Amino acid sequence: MKILSIIPGSGQGSSMIFASRLISALIELGMSNTTYGLDTGAARYWSGLTKLRRLLKELQPDIVTAHYGSLTGLTASLLGGSRAVVIFRGSDLNPWKGPRLHVWMSHVLSHMAAYKAKHVVCVSKELRRKLWWRRAGIDILPTGVDENLFRPTEFALARRLLGWSCSERVVLFNGSNRLVKRLDRAMKSVSVAEILLGMPIRLEVLEGETPPDRIPLMMSAANCLLMASDYEGSPTVVQEAMACQLPVVSVDVGDVREMLAGVTPSWIVRSDPDDIGRALAECLCHDGSRRSNGREVIQRCSLSGIAERFEAIYSAVAGEVRL
Repeated sequence: MKILSIIPGSGQGSSMIFASRLISALIELGMSNTTYGLDTGAARYWSGLTKLRRLLKELQPDIVTAHYGSLTGLTASLLGGSRAVVIFRGSDLNPWKGPRLHVWMSHVLSHMAAYKAKHVVCVSKELRRKLWWRRAGIDILPTGVDENLFRPTEFALARRLLGWSCSERVVLFNGSNRLVKRLDRAMKSVSVAEILLGMPIRLEVLEGETPPDRIPLMMSAANCLLMASDYEGSPTVVQEAMACQLPVVSVDVGDVREMLAGVTPSWIVRSDPDDIGRALAECLCHDGSRRSNGREVIQRCSLSGIAERFEAIYSAVAGEVRL
């Protein structure tokens, strides 16, 4: 089966890396894939659209997948027609910080994409509820985590490899988008926990330039992961932490509550720095040897399993089998 995967932006490096990992898993299942990075900026979109039309004509793919909604999703839906699958991941339907008109237009384009697509996938039930049309018949598939890449390393060894002291308390935080992820809330929460514990806590912020292959080691060396976002789809970082057996303290956002069901220790708290701080203090009062059972639980959304689900969806859309 031939797939054309459309990704917003360049599609290179760590940008949309979760989509790239899913594509790699599909290739391992025997599918042929061509990835096209669509620049949705006003200046380059039209030239990119011309190239995309030419590529579609040349490849004649069985499936055209948009790994994001908004203009990327609508473009795939219009060009792909009966072959189009759109995956909604979070900010394409969730509120985000930006000019109101820009945010509103992005969401309108996402709803149009959902209406025109042959098939729709959302990474969480919360996202499906945000769609105006087609709430029925939509597959809910989390991003999925590569268990071969995200696996635990012994705590003391991980700290030694990173040059971290074994005595300090380290909270890991995904700060790739500080306004959406609420770095301000995370910092206030850590300050509360420091007062309660009577010791300093280091907030280790994962930025966009953090090498992806370094993150599993950091998760093995940290004491916990903190999630403080206002909005999320299916945050990959939580799944990755679970696979590395890293305890998680999170607000009730996206599908985190569902993901952490049965995971101990883990905490779901209100979006209040005092509540988050108390949970952090409870978590950090133990040393780093206290890990979670997340790796046992995360098997339900392994990357290989998610890829197999997509394979079934693609086969149905292509008319090879019926869902």
